Amino acid sequence: MTILTRISEYNSIHRANVRRWHVIILIVVLFLLATTSHIRRPFSTFGTPIGSVHTTPIDWQDVRTYNEEQCKLLFPRLFRQADLAREWYRQNGGISRDAVDAAEKDGNARVIIHDNKLYVKKFAGGWHSRTQAVLAALHDTILTSPEPLPNVDMVMQTGDMSDGDLPLFALSRREGNDKLWLMPDFGLYSWPEALGPKASSWFEVRQDTLDHEHRLAAKQTSHEERRSMCSIAEPQSWSNKIPKLLWRGVPMTEIRKGLLAATKDQPWADVSEIHWNDMQNTPFLSPAEHCDYKYLAQVEGNSYSGRLKNLLQCRSVIVTHPLTWVQHFHHLFDTNITSPARNMVEVPLSLERHLAKAIEHLQDHDEVARRIASNSWQLFQRYLSPAANDCYYRYALRAYASVQTFQPTIDETAVAYESFLLKGSTRWEQG
Repeated sequence: MTILTRISEYNSIHRANVRRWHVIILIVVLFLLATTSHIRRPFSTFGTPIGSVHTTPIDWQDVRTYNEEQCKLLFPRLFRQADLAREWYRQNGGISRDAVDAAEKDGNARVIIHDNKLYVKKFAGGWHSRTQAVLAALHDTILTSPEPLPNVDMVMQTGDMSDGDLPLFALSRREGNDKLWLMPDFGLYSWPEALGPKASSWFEVRQDTLDHEHRLAAKQTSHEERRSMCSIAEPQSWSNKIPKLLWRGVPMTEIRKGLLAATKDQPWADVSEIHWNDMQNTPFLSPAEHCDYKYLAQVEGNSYSGRLKNLLQCRSVIVTHPLTWVQHFHHLFDTNITSPARNMVEVPLSLERHLAKAIEHLQDHDEVARRIASNSWQLFQRYLSPAANDCYYRYALRAYASVQTFQPTIDETAVAYESFLLKGSTRWEQG
């Protein structure tokens, strides 16, 4: 064996070892991120006015460019709903072009992803800006993907009550209807109609609630203590919260009317109706202001309730009834009273019969309630982050493509998303 041959072999072995160590280092870094994933590190408060605390999410939760492997390492429990839909279609012949054509009549938008570009084939609008929000979120997901996404032809449905047997991407579904593909809620992009112009994007909601939690943690403490508190990843705000159950909403359903009846004149409740046609005289509270309370009621409306994702940004206890509608993250709820990871309190129906006892138990066992709130905050700061939302969406698109039985094509009816964004339509006169 010549010296040159030996040198060549040595270099090959050395390069292989270097690559191996690079992989090991990446895995270790991602593991550390995953195991400390609830951390959202605040800025130093040096130089800020006394009484104010400004914080910012740690960078990794807002990174939009994780690849498929990194997503699975960082959010290993995120993808169950997409897996359920994929398995249903695997066992039932897949998704045909005819099925997508049939679904179009029930959808608010039909889109095609082709060569990593988004095209709008049909746009039927919908309630407020929901459909525009899910399209914008999908476009962001494609643009930020570090890897090519598969070609897909899909229909998006943005109403409250998605159901049926057709392959729709929906905001929610009934428990057990695995035919529907769940996409991240429109409010995980922005919800301007409900929240107003001040803080309606998801980034703003997360930032405002985090700032509010840290202000609560800093309440009634010295400036030095506030600076010390802000070095703690999780805001220690519990003892400064109001020990009442909070809810604001429209009593459109029997369950919501039951909540009003169960809480009427109760000293442990702050529950009021919202009148959208008289906002100057209605007791509206922002998502951040909800964080002032220890207990937050989650009650379904026409179907799922869109406020839940906002409530989960508070370090508070979510109190709900057995939910019949599922969103893409609902499988992460743990209501088991013996579980150390319990992150939600489920109250049996009727609320008039059981709610008071549940709240009194939480008030009598404050450390148990604090732990439930902490579990919830740590989990959903991570699993409802922008990084998680993009990871879920890309996973769901790959799962959908894996059971699609045809190859999507671009025809004259498909309009580039960028042009659709400017015109608000898939048809217009030139010139």
